[in-house]
Amino acid sequence: MSRNLSACLRSIPAPGQKARFAPGFGQRSLLTVDTEEEFDWEGDFSSSDHGLKHLKSIAEFQQFAENIGVVPTYLIDWPIASSGRAQEMLGEYVRRGTAEIGIQLHPWVNPPFEEDVNPYNSYAGNLPHALEREKFLRLQERIIERFNCTPPSNARSPSGTVDSDRLAIVSSLHLATESATLLAEPAPCLSYPPVS
Repeated sequence: MSRNLSACLRSIPAPGQKARFAPGFGQRSLLTVDTEEEFDWEGDFSSSDHGLKHLKSIAEFQQFAENIGVVPTYLIDWPIASSGRAQEMLGEYVRRGTAEIGIQLHPWVNPPFEEDVNPYNSYAGNLPHALEREKFLRLQERIIERFNCTPPSNARSPSGTVDSDRLAIVSSLHLATESATLLAEPAPCLSYPPVS
């Protein structure tokens, strides 16, 4: 039974399929916060041209969340996971049990740097499977190292799709969920031909 349930939980739901909960289950929600480097959304992707000045704003948001009894999950990427300030601040929230840390993969700022940095490769799902997995793995290891917490409860990547390769990565890294944005239509970058 658990094997069938596990397979069911890792399946992509059919269009229009809805979750059903037992009576009395109550209201449940999960608040995720994309916590990423600052970069010029109108400019070119860069593996090094980014900032982290916005980190100081997280404290006010965290206080707001605590005041209403919400434990946010900060989905962090490599620059945030590598920041001493983020480690100090978010690490304290995690130690207090008032926040969780999850993965958000921005391939262009996450080692290993084997691909061309361009719009097409900014979608992790466009990378070769082994490279995408290695980037997730290194980010997960960095989070464990810097935040001393069990690997994330959530995974996120601007992939535009959730496919069997992505589900295999999430499963192999023992991540509880994949919360990639599902697009009704492919993102423009997903329709670009591979860069040669």
